[in-house]
Amino acid sequence: MVNYFLKHPSDFIGLIGSILTVLLSGYISNKVSKRNIVSEQAKIDKQITSEIEKLRIQYEYSQKLNNSNYLYRFKLEKLADLYELVVQYARNNAQVSLEIESLLRNTKINDITDEQKSRFKDYRTQIEDDFFNRNVMRNITINMAYFPRIKKQWVYVSSLKFRIIDLYIDQILGLLKITDPVKFDKKIPDNYTLGQFLDDIHRVSYETQNILDLIENEVGRLMMEMEA
Repeated sequence: MVNYFLKHPSDFIGLIGSILTVLLSGYISNKVSKRNIVSEQAKIDKQITSEIEKLRIQYEYSQKLNNSNYLYRFKLEKLADLYELVVQYARNNAQVSLEIESLLRNTKINDITDEQKSRFKDYRTQIEDDFFNRNVMRNITINMAYFPRIKKQWVYVSSLKFRIIDLYIDQILGLLKITDPVKFDKKIPDNYTLGQFLDDIHRVSYETQNILDLIENEVGRLMMEMEA
């Protein structure tokens, strides 16, 4: 075979050329294949990255939605509790108010006896003790912290109730005298009539009802936002 190629060098060169062509073709084919593989791998990696990003965005949106729904549910539960607590507060005020009105409408102020005053004080103390033991005021204060707009009305009403229902009636019955100038804002105004006092009692009831209306409106607002 060697002697043949020595005698025919052109054939040897042709063979070498064929081998080089095959090798070069294989090399090029291998390079192209690798480049295609790298390109395809890049496409796959890009697609996987895109899918992962899509899943991440979906997860974050789902988490935000769940958190938002949780917040809505939490507030609605607080509003339901708050409504019931304010109803108890209104009921307590109504009991005391009715007793006050009954006492003042049936007997002239100057004719009210010490025994009647004592019975009124005992009745009011019993109602207030029961109300206090149920922690209604404390729970209202805690729940109001989540609803600043309602809290503003609550602060106004609770202050009004304390002044009218708790302090004015004791001054009218002669059970309390305010002499400290610092507390004169709690003192009955000059020329304050019985009719004005009864009207103020009803105003306390009316303003308390406004709190219940605000709670109902807040529930409606949150429900609309949840459905949006």
